[in-house]
Amino acid sequence: MILRLLTTAVAAIAMASCATGTAAAAQDVHTPPCAPDTPSALRFDGLPSRAAFGHEQAFALDHDDDDWEVEDAVSLTMRTGNRTFFTDTTADEFADYYLRLDLGDGPATVSARYVQRSEREIYDPAIEDYTTVTTTCEQTVSRNVAGFRRFNLANCDQLRYRPRRLIIACGDGNFQLRSMRWRSWNGARARGSATALLNDCIPYCAEGRFHRIPARIVASRPRICRRGNGAEGYHYTRLRINYRRPLSRTYFPSTSPRNRRGYTYKSTCFSYDY
Repeated sequence: MILRLLTTAVAAIAMASCATGTAAAAQDVHTPPCAPDTPSALRFDGLPSRAAFGHEQAFALDHDDDDWEVEDAVSLTMRTGNRTFFTDTTADEFADYYLRLDLGDGPATVSARYVQRSEREIYDPAIEDYTTVTTTCEQTVSRNVAGFRRFNLANCDQLRYRPRRLIIACGDGNFQLRSMRWRSWNGARARGSATALLNDCIPYCAEGRFHRIPARIVASRPRICRRGNGAEGYHYTRLRINYRRPLSRTYFPSTSPRNRRGYTYKSTCFSYDY
């Protein structure tokens, strides 16, 4: 479980993971809490109620009511049950945050606490004129986020959920899987069947013939991987392809005895450690 803040001033990352802490109190301890029906100056933007495990979800706070302004700093906290995983106080109420739930993490509650102020012009019969009324109170907004499984499989430079087709030889496409059917998914292993297409490259690949070989497939080793600029969730990093019949020595003479029976595809996975 990860929640981190990207500070825009120096582009440095302040991180906290599975650790309790106490933020410096930015609000006045004597400020009364807002009444239940008081509008909130801020709201969460981009923070869903459900997030795929392992996916880095970017979110921020945004204006919610123009009649209220934020005073001083905002204290952001993430909790699961009675345990606090992250606490941070920032003077930038619109700072960018990133949330990631890992497998086994329970639902998390993300809360933002701040002091807000409102000034209204009301008519005072006693002085027969308008006067300014200022209201200051401490507000808290919260969002519950639950994780769910959505594992992917790498198809060259893309990630696919329960793919029907897969290119094993990304450089030339001479080894592919077609008609992939999955009996299970999102577990430690995903099992299914497919048709393997292999080019015999006789006399050379451009003139070769594709052979269709029925196969059993097993995807395994789900890991959180970095692709692009962030963690894009869990994806299977191993795919075992077991041919239902060995490859022909006539068409694949240089293939080793082990690879005649099957092949293990290892997905490129760049670990995403904070």
